[in-house]
Amino acid sequence: LPALVMQMAYAGVQGADRRASRRLPYTLRILSRELSSFRAVTTNINLGGIELQTDGAVNPGHYMNLQFDLEMIGVPELKIQAVCIWSLQELDENRKPRYRVGVSFTKQHAETHAAWEKFYRKHLATEGHSVLLKTMNGSTAPEKKDPGAAQAPPSAGSSG
Repeated sequence: LPALVMQMAYAGVQGADRRASRRLPYTLRILSRELSSFRAVTTNINLGGIELQTDGAVNPGHYMNLQFDLEMIGVPELKIQAVCIWSLQELDENRKPRYRVGVSFTKQHAETHAAWEKFYRKHLATEGHSVLLKTMNGSTAPEKKDPGAAQAPPSAGSSG
């Protein structure tokens, strides 16, 4: 089984290039009876699926009903059916296991699909806007260097 999980994880990484929509970093709370702790959080979203972080393992091929907590952004409750495509176990900062899980949405009712697409597109639009604001506010400007601090040597092939 671990070899299968790694194959699925690798397929998930390869699949990143075939996505129909961009992955967007976004954190949402998810509830599901099919998850071991009944809850998870998203780490990124796209039109066709999400990546979850959860406390318990989820086997590839496992179907689940996901309830998205979108109350904070004024969207009515959203329930989507999905299937686990890949799962990776990691250790958190306390050496406790946690899992990253890639899920793909299954065929949805037209209203459900439209609601998710509206949410995704709204976030896609605001993501570009927030990058622009960060740039305008100078938060992406290079750090000021202390003239007395030691500098790293230039990397090979650099012109300066």
